[in-house]
Amino acid sequence: RPAIPPALFGQPVRWAVPRAGRDGTLRIGIGGPDRAPARIDDDDRHSVRQGFGFAVELPIATDRNGTLAGGVLRLSGSAGSFDLPASFDGSIGRVVVGTTDGPDAIAVPRGRYEITAHLGGPAAPAIAVGAASVREDGRFDLLGLRRVNRLTRLRTWASWSTRTAADSTRTRALNAVRRLPTPAKDVLRSMYGRLRS
Repeated sequence: RPAIPPALFGQPVRWAVPRAGRDGTLRIGIGGPDRAPARIDDDDRHSVRQGFGFAVELPIATDRNGTLAGGVLRLSGSAGSFDLPASFDGSIGRVVVGTTDGPDAIAVPRGRYEITAHLGGPAAPAIAVGAASVREDGRFDLLGLRRVNRLTRLRTWASWSTRTAADSTRTRALNAVRRLPTPAKDVLRSMYGRLRS
């Protein structure tokens, strides 16, 4: 059974975090930007852009394209902690968090840093992004993240869209059958039984 990723949706942006209850039922927690999923899949982060800025695709679903919200990317290393202005963008069904260029861009000293994203601002809960090395010239090299090309991202989006459409069609069909009068349901059951035998 495929894992269901957390999602960001709505305006203002809100979290939808799926969890399994003790009895195995699916529960969806809804919360604002002051809450974050306890864990996201470490192996499903991808580098989208790196250089003088960087962007990482996170295993977080969204139904929107364009900017979802602002926030910060916090780099923590031996040289200290640095907060870079960031944007959370919807792109091909996934959330991409990246640095934004602007007058308040901060020069980060050379070294290795752990990166966390904070939706909305520095006080928001941390979402692990990965690690980066900052070169002498200020360029970022993302460590341990595979670079994802647009074709791969389109394939992921197409797969996600197909599953969503199939689930939606199945739900509409079941709801239509439930609204039928009892004699019509009996006819459908007998036809289904004949088809299976």
